[in-house]
Amino acid sequence: VEKLIVIARYYENIDWTQNIKYPYIIYDKGQNLIGDNVIRLPNEFAPGRKGKEAHTYIQHIINNYDDLADQNIFVQGWPFDHCENALKLINDDWRGSFRPIGRIARSGQHYNDLFCISRKLWNDIKYVCDYGVPFTPGAQFDVSRELIQSNPKEWYERCWEVISQYETPYINTAVYFEFLWIYIFMRNNPTYLTEFLNYLKVNFSLNNRM
Repeated sequence: VEKLIVIARYYENIDWTQNIKYPYIIYDKGQNLIGDNVIRLPNEFAPGRKGKEAHTYIQHIINNYDDLADQNIFVQGWPFDHCENALKLINDDWRGSFRPIGRIARSGQHYNDLFCISRKLWNDIKYVCDYGVPFTPGAQFDVSRELIQSNPKEWYERCWEVISQYETPYINTAVYFEFLWIYIFMRNNPTYLTEFLNYLKVNFSLNNRM
């Protein structure tokens, strides 16, 4: 498959998907959709919010690791809260390693928990950025198969374990993955990561921390 849109749905209205021109899959935690392109997911993390979209994304990557699309777009069931022109970006012909579906922000909150989770995934922390941790609000992005596969399948299985087992005193673990996706895909590509961070400095306003 050249391009696939992966949609993580809870109870959002997904009528907009009728206007997607590429193949797509809806992972439904709301348990009320029927269709050939719908995969129902059990709410293993009651009341269905703990795993959020990270649970869905990681499950898709693990189950399709050897058969990923060339280009993979991951979005929420209603992507427009974080990106008004999400449908335009989903339907365009862009090809590349990584781009956000929406804006770029930076995280300046809960660093202790963020680094604690990071240490459970990596033995070392190389994500040093003098303007905070850049991330895509809503965890919506377009990423190539090659960049996803720069991490082994076993590593994503470890991510699943972290989401399932680790608790923080502030917000659920899946939210921290929202802060980490850029690094997850680029960590093993240091040259591209440096170029991307420089690109952010020039092209995005990162003055306000979240």
